[in-house]
This record gives sequence, C-alpha cells and structure tokens, in this order.
Amino acid sequence: MGYFDKKQSNKFELECMEKQKEMQLALGTQKMEMAGIEAHAREVEALHKEHARITVKASQFWINVSSSVRPCVTYLLFIELLLLTILLAGGWITADLYQLIFNNELQAVWASVVCFWFGSRSANSK
Repeated sequence: MGYFDKKQSNKFELECMEKQKEMQLALGTQKMEMAGIEAHAREVEALHKEHARITVKASQFWINVSSSVRPCVTYLLFIELLLLTILLAGGWITADLYQLIFNNELQAVWASVVCFWFGSRSANSK
C-alpha cells in the first residue's frame, strides 16, 4: 500500500509543479508586457519633452506648421478618396483604375490614419 500511496503522492506533486511552472510562465509574460507598455510610455513622454524643448526656440509660424502636418495629410488622403469615389460614380474612371489607385497599401495607410485619429493611435496587432 505504501508504494501506491507514494506513487500517487509523487504524481500529485508533479502536477502541482507543472501548474506552478505554467503560472510562472504566465506571470513572466505579463511582466514583459507591462515592461513594454512602461517603456512605450517613457518613450512618448521623452518625445514630448524633446518637442517642447525644440519648439521653445521656434517662431509661432513654424510651430503652427509643425502641428498642421498630420491634419493636412489626413485631409489630403480624404480628398483623394472622395475624388476617386466621385470619379468612379460619375463613370470617369473604371473600377479597375480605382482598384489600381486605391490598392491594399493605400487602404492600409488610410486605416492607420483613421486609427490614429479615432482609435488607440496604435497599429499594433497580435
């Protein structure tokens, strides 16, 4: 009987050790994700501080130009999509030409821009 009890006890201990290993791996993964998030936050903070330091020396005109770059690019992409849609609807271009211009790459750029303005500002995917 002692042999079977010891065998059962060893099996239970091995299962416990396996569960502990899984928990440690999950905890390690969480710690790595948290470290990545903290590093990203520090990087964004450092970029904002550097931008603020640089703009102290700049004139208001250049500060305004710098802050208008992203909105202008967004407007231009939107106008391009709008014009392509109007041209396609009016019959001035073919669907093949539309697909050639507004291809997968440009669609990905447009999706990134929309995510930036209305989403989490991150294009990371898992």
